Amino acid sequence: MSLLNNRLSLSTISILLICSICYFLTLNFTWKKDKNINTINSDGLGYYMYLPNIFLSNTISNQEPDGRYIFKVENKTANKYFVGPAIAMAPFFAIGCISAKLTNQKIDGYSEPFQKAISIAAIIYLLLSLLLLKKLLELYYIKEYIISISLLLIVFATNLLVYVVDSPSMSHIYSFFFITSFLYFSKKLFLTQQTKFFYLMSFVLGMVALIRPIDGLIILCLPFLAGNYITLKTTILNLLKFKTVSISLITFFSILSLHLIASYIQTGSFLIWSYPDAGFNFLNPELFEVLFGFRKGLFIYTPIIFITFIGLLYLFTRNKFAYGWLLIFFIVLTYFISSWWMWYYGPSFSQRPFVEFYGLICIVLAILLNTISNKMVKSILIISLSLFTILNLVQSYQFQKSIISSWNMNYEKYKYTFLKTGDEYIKCLGGNNDIWPYKSNPELIFNKTLDFNHNKTDTFCDYSNQEFKATISIPASDNLMTTRGLFAKISLDRYELEYNSCKNALVIIQFSDSEKNKYHYYKIRINEVPDSATKSWENYTYNVELPKIQNLSDEIKIYIWNKEKKPFYIDNFSIKLYNIN
Repeated sequence: MSLLNNRLSLSTISILLICSICYFLTLNFTWKKDKNINTINSDGLGYYMYLPNIFLSNTISNQEPDGRYIFKVENKTANKYFVGPAIAMAPFFAIGCISAKLTNQKIDGYSEPFQKAISIAAIIYLLLSLLLLKKLLELYYIKEYIISISLLLIVFATNLLVYVVDSPSMSHIYSFFFITSFLYFSKKLFLTQQTKFFYLMSFVLGMVALIRPIDGLIILCLPFLAGNYITLKTTILNLLKFKTVSISLITFFSILSLHLIASYIQTGSFLIWSYPDAGFNFLNPELFEVLFGFRKGLFIYTPIIFITFIGLLYLFTRNKFAYGWLLIFFIVLTYFISSWWMWYYGPSFSQRPFVEFYGLICIVLAILLNTISNKMVKSILIISLSLFTILNLVQSYQFQKSIISSWNMNYEKYKYTFLKTGDEYIKCLGGNNDIWPYKSNPELIFNKTLDFNHNKTDTFCDYSNQEFKATISIPASDNLMTTRGLFAKISLDRYELEYNSCKNALVIIQFSDSEKNKYHYYKIRINEVPDSATKSWENYTYNVELPKIQNLSDEIKIYIWNKEKKPFYIDNFSIKLYNIN
């Protein structure tokens, strides 16, 4: 044991333990034995798609538009996502190819060996990130045990864990690695004044921008890493040489050019705008929702960040230059993140755009723990951090098990599921509340209500022992053949005759062609949360963004499906359908 301790520091052992736990969680939660492994999914599929389309199917210049990942550019098609994550995953894609060949499985880029290879990629990138973060914290003369604590916290007390174990194909773990690399090389540059670190900074900054351009805001942290104005000024003056600046710029733009090359191969144009229906609302940032909202609020689902911000204000009193700039960086970053039109960033856990910057959170936490000398204050801080770690692990489990929604949380749903882990809570939440599409110009094109009264009073649609009954059909028309999509506002009144009799009842939105084949199908649980009250009317409203209808012979149906034939009533079932121009 003493020989092992001489070779491995406590922080190194902690890193190995963290990655081992992540592998164990991947093995037992992500690589499920009862169904096909599906780690390449969601936005991660779009990032990854470059690899099989270039190296296996050779379809990169002739891809089929799919309405999500591949979009039309005049008479060509292009992947809407930046190529950076694919480059980061490329070595593991190659491992997937070799593994598939050795095990006689499909070499299509999506079979089990490829899915597992991308999971391993996330763990390896986490390992490298933590090793760099350890070396970075050592440059701040942080005590060894505090480095270990800080590294454990930054993984198990934040949503970084989810994007390593549950969503390894998403861009965040790769951005986390390259931004952490940028922080480390920058700090080494300011300490040593060696030009090689400036070149390494340029390389990793190019990768940061290639993965997610807005992450280039990390350069605002340079004054913090310099520590004081004198060091910052001296370093800049030392680097202002034609050769040094030229090599740095060539390195940076050579990396960025990889996306231009990918765009040219796909469309014949170097510059394309891949988000035509998305953008920033800089005049209306959702700051409160992003930080404190129950849908995805950073401080609600990752409360350790709130402790960090309090600590940052405390450290500001000790070094106004360094921590003032760090505070400015987080304010600017939060403003940009809050200004994105879909401020909750789709199906995800907590505020995922912050994940890549957790290296800075780790630095602040470590310095805070290293600086506070009052034993009582430090004890309170450690207890708080421990409780927040437990909360994050519980909520991460809830997210993975679909106990909390990846899309539509609110205060009532959060309160109902708080710390609940039983199987009876899996997929227990309902409702749907999409926001209006970016720069939409909605036009009401269909409006119908089923009130079931027929000029009488106290009448309704009785679903007792009925599976299907209330249905609204919308035949295709020229108004539905939009170039962008549709938006539905659905509302109804519901009356339960027995406890939770409507728990598993669904609102269905179904797109069908002339042969009655379904090509879009949406299910929404009627109850937002299981209701303890019975024999009372409750009103529910659902907002749903929909794709455009495909042909004039098609049909949209909205109906209630009572698949368990439980007793409840429905009244005032209405649909307003908007054309999104």
